[in-house]
Amino acid sequence: MLPKHYPGLDELRGAILADDLDPELQAISEQAGHELGAPMAAVSLLLEHVQFFRGYHGLSPALEASRATDRDASFCQFVVRDATVFEVNDAKSDARVPQEMVERFGVAAYLGAPIMLGGHAVGAMCIADTKPRTFTATEREALTRLATAASKRLAVLAAQPRDRERMLHEHAVRPAFGELRNRLTPVLGNISLLQVALTEQRARERLLKHAIANGDLAQLALISPPPESVEEVQTCLDDLASDTQAIAKAIVALERASTMSTSGCALEDVIDAAITLAHHRTKLVGGVLRPARAIGALQTSRPVAISALSAALSGIAEQLEGARSPRGIAITVLLDDLTVHVRMSAALDAVAISIAADHLRLLLDESSGIEVRIGEGIIELAFPLRLSTSTRSRARFAAAT
Repeated sequence: MLPKHYPGLDELRGAILADDLDPELQAISEQAGHELGAPMAAVSLLLEHVQFFRGYHGLSPALEASRATDRDASFCQFVVRDATVFEVNDAKSDARVPQEMVERFGVAAYLGAPIMLGGHAVGAMCIADTKPRTFTATEREALTRLATAASKRLAVLAAQPRDRERMLHEHAVRPAFGELRNRLTPVLGNISLLQVALTEQRARERLLKHAIANGDLAQLALISPPPESVEEVQTCLDDLASDTQAIAKAIVALERASTMSTSGCALEDVIDAAITLAHHRTKLVGGVLRPARAIGALQTSRPVAISALSAALSGIAEQLEGARSPRGIAITVLLDDLTVHVRMSAALDAVAISIAADHLRLLLDESSGIEVRIGEGIIELAFPLRLSTSTRSRARFAAAT
């Protein structure tokens, strides 16, 4: 088996691989599938817990949705471990390989060539077939050539200047802009309804003045506003109030996530802003159950702390979207002498948790001091704590309510 922290992992993390598909790696994957006559092909990169498909061709809907699998269940781990071509002709009868890919996705044959970065194997240019087959020397050479092309493209991506903090921030705040767009639509709609209601009311007032001036009681009865008109206006106003409050809250969260603070990084503000930023995703899977109150200050800068927690919540929510009955995300906060542990738990299996955690690790710079830990259905962010003695004695962290 491939060790969790294999030699090329640091090189791969340094490349800061974005979630978006790279067009060139995607094209190489498609070429591999067509050239070798295989229904499935992928540029597979091995993170700490998962293999992540940076480009692919012909994957099943389940694999295409997650773009990752458990690394220990992969065939590509053997390519990276030995830094050489790995071939499987009949997966069901091959004792070397795990059977999960065989049983879940019908992989019967496999060929993988190493993708290199910084002198280390970090992944595989691989093809898979649903029927047993023997590969020729020409096919092995072709796949090795495509693996070299993928390695060169990966080196180009790794060499591009990237600001991890900026990428983390963009990843974290993206859902908030989606939420603002969603909230603005009913706001504009309710404003239009109120404008119509106001126009109608002004017309009634003119008719009323005319009827009163002429003593026309019959006309007065006809033009009296229906009882439900006031209720409709009140409903519009209530909706406007709710939506504008949500918009204002999102703007405050975006400001906190984007502006450096010299007054410290309050944990309560971090959690509140992160939940608000991630709401666009988390609302689809049952929302976030948060601590009643969290007192304390972090050493991490406020934008980084908020972005990290928001990105974690969004990543968990993204994995929960594929679950049958998502029940939301619960946050609990634990404290020791030097660290605040923000624990997010959800009804996810180990693979889904690992995918979310590994993506987050790629975005976090080591200088942030934030550690990403995982457990059964749990992602935990460990933030360095900054508390005075008096504050520490008063710090109390409520369990999720």
